[in-house]
Amino acid sequence: MRDPVLHVKSPRMKASLLLSLCLFAIAWLDIGCVLNVGPSSPRPNVLMHASDAPAALVLAEGVQETYVIPRTGSINQINVSGWRTTLEAGFHNAFPTGTPQTGRQLEILQAELGFSPRAVGPGGTAAISANVRFKARLLGPSHEELGIFVGTAQAREAITSVTGTTDNASKAVEAMYELIANEIANAAVVAEPKKVASSQHAATKPARSQ
Repeated sequence: MRDPVLHVKSPRMKASLLLSLCLFAIAWLDIGCVLNVGPSSPRPNVLMHASDAPAALVLAEGVQETYVIPRTGSINQINVSGWRTTLEAGFHNAFPTGTPQTGRQLEILQAELGFSPRAVGPGGTAAISANVRFKARLLGPSHEELGIFVGTAQAREAITSVTGTTDNASKAVEAMYELIANEIANAAVVAEPKKVASSQHAATKPARSQ
């Protein structure tokens, strides 16, 4: 019996079938279709007080610009390029350059991009989504440690086509910065009542000494 893919008479039909196979290459590793993630400009949904926001980003040397995510049993090899560029773009979109120079820095020690299966079909993995495992620190003007952030940020939507890997990775970066910004904002809200209580205590202390 002839292979229906290799013996299609029409070149257009053959190209269409090969494209269809490549779209499902996430599951069929023997196809040899390599996935790619390029640079992007994530736009995190962030709103916080300017005095709490970091004014600069520091990326650890271990955060690479270009690297390869090895293939797994469910997802093909993924070539990543412009990763540091993407992280920098996402930071500046989350915390615009107009932010007052508070002296605060966000130091990203780790930001590992990965993809996880989100749906399984008859042939294997039918949908995937990007995630970023991250470790970061918020540093003050004197490089004192103000906060530590560790977690995994997941893109909200899954994809079924290899053409959407860059955009999906961008959404995972958006989710990472949103998680970090929320942690910074929550820490600021918790710390504020302590400052108020401390000032009230100082104001009443002379009265008690009398």
